[in-house]
Amino acid sequence: MTHSLTPTDTEPELSAGQYALAAWLATPSREREPETQAALACSLHVSEATLSRWRRLPHVRDEVRRLIAASMGERLPDVLSSLEEQAVAGSFQHQKLYLELVGLTRPEQQSPPPTSLKVLVGIDLSRV
Repeated sequence: MTHSLTPTDTEPELSAGQYALAAWLATPSREREPETQAALACSLHVSEATLSRWRRLPHVRDEVRRLIAASMGERLPDVLSSLEEQAVAGSFQHQKLYLELVGLTRPEQQSPPPTSLKVLVGIDLSRV
């Protein structure tokens, strides 16, 4: 999975190195090239401390989230197909979720705990 390093319209703009870091972080760890943060720092000609500092920047974190969301959208048809296959195979949880997604049922609503006091009729509370 590769991520585009093109900037978005968000402010402040990220440097090329920060975009590279965001793309690397948004890639599943087993698919990352280079494999380690140390190797990434070396390829970007910065220190690991610089990468650590960049990771904490809100605009870098926002870009990581944006890239992850964009890449997840690419896999949505596969995920929905897998969900449908599991539902057809008989998985009750998958059937329930599938029916909710297509609008044939509603998600179960948790009822709030009762706020009123229950009156116990005919019970001697001194014996309880």
